[in-house]
Amino acid sequence: MSNKSLDIAKDLLPDSSRAVADNMAAITLKKPELKKVFLEVAFTNQYPWNMRSANILEKADELQPGFLKNDISFIVDSIPKATHDGTKRCLMKALGRYNLCEDDEICGKCAEFSFNFLKSATEAIAVRYHALNILEQIIKTYPDLKHELYQISLLYKDEVDKGLKVHFRKVLNI
Repeated sequence: MSNKSLDIAKDLLPDSSRAVADNMAAITLKKPELKKVFLEVAFTNQYPWNMRSANILEKADELQPGFLKNDISFIVDSIPKATHDGTKRCLMKALGRYNLCEDDEICGKCAEFSFNFLKSATEAIAVRYHALNILEQIIKTYPDLKHELYQISLLYKDEVDKGLKVHFRKVLNI
């Protein structure tokens, strides 16, 4: 990562407020060169700018569907290495808006990291929630994976947050 990208992020993202995020998302849509900066910073260990950058990207993608489409492969390859839960959460939320199984390789990588996040007792609930959302989409294309997801739900039934349990039941139709 270039120091220039981090410096830009530090200048443009003074805090984590919703107002700053919404404003910067709108500006990022008008200045596409900022997308590259925020993608670069999102996958560093430079907290809080990594989380703030991921949040901007997710919000821009929400405002303009398809904004991150050309970057999906990079995001999918980078999420498992992300150092902050906020980065994972925001970008997994954005990924959930795309048909990830249009490309078998991307679909497989998403299934792999989503299952890994779900099985991890140390992952934040929000990360596991978005992993489950991604798997819900993948299961529609590959229903054979539903059994594996069911097995995970049994393994962690006593450790999982109540809201996540409800979401498991919804996805699994149980």
